[in-house]
Amino acid sequence: LCLAVDPGDPTRVVAGYVDLFMSVNGGVAWTRILDWTRYDLGNDRAQHADQHDVMFDRRDARHLWVANDGGVSFSEDRGAHWRKRSYGIVAAQLTDVTTHPTFPHIFGGGMQDNGTFISVGGPTFYRLVGGDGGLIAFTPNDPRRWFATSQDDVYRVTLRAATGPAPFPQN
Repeated sequence: LCLAVDPGDPTRVVAGYVDLFMSVNGGVAWTRILDWTRYDLGNDRAQHADQHDVMFDRRDARHLWVANDGGVSFSEDRGAHWRKRSYGIVAAQLTDVTTHPTFPHIFGGGMQDNGTFISVGGPTFYRLVGGDGGLIAFTPNDPRRWFATSQDDVYRVTLRAATGPAPFPQN
């Protein structure tokens, strides 16, 4: 849960947990100003779920800064429009890392609120499932088949034949 009070107007409050909401009347009524579903739809990569901190900019209280599972987002207009400000930060909170028992160059893991990924060697990772990434289990004798989890389900995944320079996992 995050909470911030406008230093110039104590009736303006921003609070959130999954989404972010603003009140302009001391908490009597609330308006959603950050909607995480816009991220998953690909409409707005600055609007991500699971808010950790929010603050009004000290130089201009119309400006909001938010830290969430997607990084850092910024709004110049009290949440009407958002911009992602953490591009270039290459980091993730891994909840699991598993290597294949027979082919150790194949490995993967789940990332908090960013899905479950796998690498078949090299620097490229492929997203298997979204949401809160979870565990991966490999079948020992077939490097093309594995199981991936998220907060929603367990998925059986099979790597199909590549038609280009890299293979693509299929759910």
